[in-house]
Amino acid sequence: MFDFLKKSLRNKLLSIFIVIGFLPFLTLLIYTLFLSETKIVNKTINEHLERTKVVIGLINNHLESLTKEVRFLSSLDLMDDLLAEDIDKRISRLLTQKKRI
Repeated sequence: MFDFLKKSLRNKLLSIFIVIGFLPFLTLLIYTLFLSETKIVNKTINEHLERTKVVIGLINNHLESLTKEVRFLSSLDLMDDLLAEDIDKRISRLLTQKKRI
């Protein structure tokens, strides 16, 4: 291999230019690969965090609406009548009260 470099100036310059051009290209390529990998990982982590925040908000809204519903139903006299199996026209009042809320 060293005989190849000793023969002519053209071969020496060609090999030096290849080394000078290839080493920075290789270092930039490796740096870009690692940098892009961390960016992709960070982006996916951020997307998952945003999605979990949205899901948490939806679950909280659903639980709040269920809590309001249970409080509304427990405040009515109809619950006592349902437990005692004495249902009369209170269901119509329940529906009108529910419609107002």
